[in-house]
Amino acid sequence: MRFAKWFLVGLAVLTFGCEGEPAGEGLEACPGPDGLDSSLVQSTFLLPDEATPNNNHSIGPFCCTGVTATIEAIEGHPVGYAYFFSWKGQAYNGADGDSYAPGVEILVAGLEDVRDPQSALVESVIAFDASEMDRCAERSVKAGQLRFTVTLLNVTKNHKPDYFDMGSLEARLDVSVEP
Repeated sequence: MRFAKWFLVGLAVLTFGCEGEPAGEGLEACPGPDGLDSSLVQSTFLLPDEATPNNNHSIGPFCCTGVTATIEAIEGHPVGYAYFFSWKGQAYNGADGDSYAPGVEILVAGLEDVRDPQSALVESVIAFDASEMDRCAERSVKAGQLRFTVTLLNVTKNHKPDYFDMGSLEARLDVSVEP
């Protein structure tokens, strides 16, 4: 009897995992780029972890409280920036201490000519409404000579589908140089 009890417990853990979700759910990675861009020092960033906190200062064209990824050419000069994150509309604090917003904007900027550090910086925005923010949702935009692609890796929606928990958001940023 004791063996049967532990067998069932083991089977439940294998099937449902420790959190009560089926094993394998969320374990597969979101599709990514075919390869890295060798003209950049780093072409893939996990946000917010692999970006620098602004700490109320500017990094490139972006300020103040988010984090900014700096994209550098292999020659060592900055060619672009991605600011994680801002939003439009009314955000609010929940009773649980979390903050919620109706969508997210990742601000990006890229040089018109990545070989010329003095060329103009072109800004753009990658935006998601909360209702569209599902795991692996992806948006892309070109700014200057850089293609910025954001893939959502983790997001928790509020009980209202038009808001998401700002503290839950994690994304992958893929950057490539285009002609």
